[in-house]
Amino acid sequence: MGWIWLSDHHTNDYHFIFNKLKEYGFDGVLLSASPQRTKEIIPTAEKYNIQVHSWKWIMNSVNIDLLRKNPNWASVNRLGVSTLESPPYVSYYRFLCPALPEVREYIYDNIDDYLEIDGLRGLSLDYCRYVDVILPEKLWEKYGIVQDKEYPEWDYGYHSYLINLFKDKYGYDPRVLENPAIDSQWVQFRELQVNEIAWEIARMTRTSGKQISASPFPTPSLARKHVRQDWGSWDLDMVFPMIYSSFYKEGGESWFLQCIEECQESMSDKNTLVFPGIFAEGHRGNEFSLAKALKITLESGSTGFAIFSYESLNEEEWSIIKSFTHKYRK
Repeated sequence: MGWIWLSDHHTNDYHFIFNKLKEYGFDGVLLSASPQRTKEIIPTAEKYNIQVHSWKWIMNSVNIDLLRKNPNWASVNRLGVSTLESPPYVSYYRFLCPALPEVREYIYDNIDDYLEIDGLRGLSLDYCRYVDVILPEKLWEKYGIVQDKEYPEWDYGYHSYLINLFKDKYGYDPRVLENPAIDSQWVQFRELQVNEIAWEIARMTRTSGKQISASPFPTPSLARKHVRQDWGSWDLDMVFPMIYSSFYKEGGESWFLQCIEECQESMSDKNTLVFPGIFAEGHRGNEFSLAKALKITLESGSTGFAIFSYESLNEEEWSIIKSFTHKYRK
């Protein structure tokens, strides 16, 4: 199966889009759209036998007004600065604190609006994590930084509510530690806050008769290192790991295959289908081409592939994808 990330725009011609996706070997879309727009789009997708999963940002808020009305909801770093006061890296990094009951209630209410949609086949989690405590090395130059260890300004999860929960359970404040990065109880406790949200959304989604999936960092081990995301413990029907090789110093063909194999192994006991996520734009002008990435993916035993994104593909890339999907389906 072929999947693709797709954002809703008022100018989109969905008959054209879904017809093209079917012609080029895609079976499903991870759609970013409001609940009302999702309802309107699904009947057209069904005409072309395209599955629609709602692509949802979880911990990163797209609603700046929401945070301005609820400033206490924002995630806080080790320096005590919130993502509302100073978003890290880019202006849209306005992460929420995953431990707050009000935040969780808001997330679940928002998810409910999608789970009530007839014809929606599933829900796909994105940004279900903390801010990147360490960016992939090839992005350091872009942001003019060096992250050879965990630095306080990018180390999130220090909201006073979360700190107090931890102190009540373990009897100490992690902020007094010389190096919180090596305290396993503190690391795992923060991961647990996000895990609990992912587990509850999975329960809600399955109860509604839909499938649950996620678009996490490349592998469970890299996800924990970079964004404190323990997705290897999530109960998913499908996973679209973002194996964006152009972001990583070691991101060649062998690294790409190793990531796929780690994902397959970590998900095998959960019967989770793995669809490696490919950042097509990152392969342009790269010796490790899109064609090579697709070949590795489709010969690796994966159920299929996922492409980011519909809007970014050029005609050459569309042609490459079509040739591979038609070849491997024969």
